[in-house]
Amino acid sequence: MIFDLEKNNLTEDKIYDVCIFGSGPAGISLALKLNNNNKKILICEAGDENYSEQSQNCYKGIVKGDEYFDLDVTRLRYLGGSSNHWGGWCRTFNEMDFNRGDIGEYLIWPIEKKDIDPFFDETAKIIGLPKPERLNYRESISSNYSLESIEFDYAGTNFNTKYINLLKKSKNIDLLLNANLKKLIIENNKVKSCDIISYNFSTKNISAKNFVFAMGGIENSRQLLWQQKINNENLYDTKIPVGKYWMEHPHYTLGNLVLKKKFINSPMFERSKIEVGFIQLKHDIQKKLNILSCGLRLEWPGYTNAKQIIADLACYAPKLSKEIFDLFNQNLMCAARVRAAWEQLPVIDNKIVLSPNEKDKFNIPRPILNWKKNPFDRKTIKSTLDYFSKFLLDEDMGRLQLDEWIIKNKDYPTNDEKAGHHHMGGTRMHDLRKFGVVDRNCKVYGSSNLYCIGSSVFTTGGHNNPTFPIIQLSLRLGEYLSKKTI
Repeated sequence: MIFDLEKNNLTEDKIYDVCIFGSGPAGISLALKLNNNNKKILICEAGDENYSEQSQNCYKGIVKGDEYFDLDVTRLRYLGGSSNHWGGWCRTFNEMDFNRGDIGEYLIWPIEKKDIDPFFDETAKIIGLPKPERLNYRESISSNYSLESIEFDYAGTNFNTKYINLLKKSKNIDLLLNANLKKLIIENNKVKSCDIISYNFSTKNISAKNFVFAMGGIENSRQLLWQQKINNENLYDTKIPVGKYWMEHPHYTLGNLVLKKKFINSPMFERSKIEVGFIQLKHDIQKKLNILSCGLRLEWPGYTNAKQIIADLACYAPKLSKEIFDLFNQNLMCAARVRAAWEQLPVIDNKIVLSPNEKDKFNIPRPILNWKKNPFDRKTIKSTLDYFSKFLLDEDMGRLQLDEWIIKNKDYPTNDEKAGHHHMGGTRMHDLRKFGVVDRNCKVYGSSNLYCIGSSVFTTGGHNNPTFPIIQLSLRLGEYLSKKTI
């Protein structure tokens, strides 16, 4: 059933099994799993059924460090959350994403890929993926180099439109709109209830056996920090790094590529028949180079632009230009634009903190995002490109022409994508409290019944879009809470 705190029409007082804050992919997927196990769930959505300025205004914040998106633009605050502007591309984590202990102890996940794999099919169904088998596809493209082609799948599911009718009819799931978290009421490290408030300042107290923050990769940290402060530092273990190790996926254009037809006819392109090819380095070479993951995107620009790319290449490789033009005219050469999205090293100084001065409508401090790309991030993309370029040269597959900013180690371009709107970390998962905010079951350290879910719990980010593993982790938490003895 759907209710509205502005209208005060949630009149029945219940003790819910689980109260979830946030109705994006994480919150709705968790509710669906709990519903399948006949649990009583309340979803508190801070926004309305549709976009509103009053709700979105609460997402304003401050960015310090590298240029980034406005915080009230990079996320959405109404039913369906940021799925309302989600591009729809999906891929699950790789095994190597959980196995980064060679770089540092703080990068070690307390779980493995096999722990989320059982929820693969269920996740694909929730999103509505047409070809989910593509998400695990990996194929070597050279016997001499540790390179492999991968694929993404596209759904573009909007959780608002897809699940609103289910929420209206559900007997187990109550959705309360315009329900902003005011205060968690705690007793002996346990959240007993919460006070919520609407934009017309209607209030209600909600009781539940378990509480879950599913508010996104910025808001989860912000609310944890605030609730700890107004509860006299008694909500969670004061030593855990709430808000810290925040991550994004840098997204940039890197240069141009000309490829010989024997590469285009390789299995990765014959199989996919798509306009974008995706390549990544295998784990063994990443470990050898001491870097993290990078996804190279080869985008075919069309015949006219391809001729221009080849002409540009002649400026710095004139001896190669005649061979390339001859092959191009014989339909034996193609050109591509090279873009990339890559994994950022989580560092403690990239973090969410509370503003000491600016507050929202409910007197909650606005978030300050401190975010900078670091030398390790530059090393990951440079080493990946060097390795890929060497492969092209040694196997005579083509040539890579990089843009000046990456060759000469200049500042990142300001007129490019910048990042993926992927907000990760801040309430990260780790077995050690000095490195983690939640344990392997997403429970906040120091609390017996408060949980976080979403990409904020990612220990590392990989290079893939985060929505698919977000849902896998949400379903895993749903299974855990369904079996938990209260």
